[in-house]
Amino acid sequence: MLFELVLACGQPIVQSLDDVQALLATAKDVNLVDQSAAFGARAEGLGFAFAAGYPLAVRRLTGDARPMALAVTEARGNRPVDIETTMRRDVNGIATITGEKTFVTLADRAESCLVLVRDGDAPSSSDGKVALRLVLAPLRETSVSIAMMPPLPIASEVAHGQVTFTNARVLKLFDGDGWNDYGRPFRTIEDVAVMSASLGMVFRITRENAAELAMRAFALLVTLREVERLGFQDASAHVVLTGALAMASSLFAEVSERAPEGVRAKFQSDLPLLSIANKARALRASRAWQSVVDSSINRAKDG
Repeated sequence: MLFELVLACGQPIVQSLDDVQALLATAKDVNLVDQSAAFGARAEGLGFAFAAGYPLAVRRLTGDARPMALAVTEARGNRPVDIETTMRRDVNGIATITGEKTFVTLADRAESCLVLVRDGDAPSSSDGKVALRLVLAPLRETSVSIAMMPPLPIASEVAHGQVTFTNARVLKLFDGDGWNDYGRPFRTIEDVAVMSASLGMVFRITRENAAELAMRAFALLVTLREVERLGFQDASAHVVLTGALAMASSLFAEVSERAPEGVRAKFQSDLPLLSIANKARALRASRAWQSVVDSSINRAKDG
């Protein structure tokens, strides 16, 4: 990894979303951490690092290399109970979806979109939970409209859109449960990809004048590799990831004070981007830790 990271630091800097798209087109079938870090090392700032890492996470979710957006969040939120966009099949079995998604990252840059939907033809479970599925839908058809949202005050270069589907055709229906197999694990995949890209960017801006910070960034990338090896739904992986994110937060605080003058102000203004969803991360960490503890106790009893 270190060789590829240093090599990436010598490549042209990504300074626009067009540059990001061109970079993503060169993505190789390698592990998520290495690819995200190498792309992040070429990012001008944290916003472009996010814009490079996020699509790699979407790609990893299904293994499909086509540039796609991901639509989960709706007006009420992004929990399973909040999902109202619905898939239905006609008498010939042709599936379409109808509903509205918000906060669809880089929606204007994709040709198609992974969409978390209710399966309107499937009965609810005995506990009242609806069946959720992941589908692929087009974005460039008359049955779909995209309204880009105003830029956020942090990482304003990363655009988000509101997408409305009106009987939009389903290009593909993915196997498995939409939430347990895709929606929930994506949060972890996204954290790993975006954090790897951000650490790659930090490695580039610190390696010459603050080598100890660069070494810490590299050490954290190695840790994230272990998270990827363990698996994105593994409880111990979530515990390791929690520790890595905490150490990364400490590292970024130091970088924000010691970064080169030309990038320091933008780094400081974009840094809150990496704290979004901290509440959900804390809940994930608590559940993972309890699972690891319970598993250890049970193994001790059995031993």
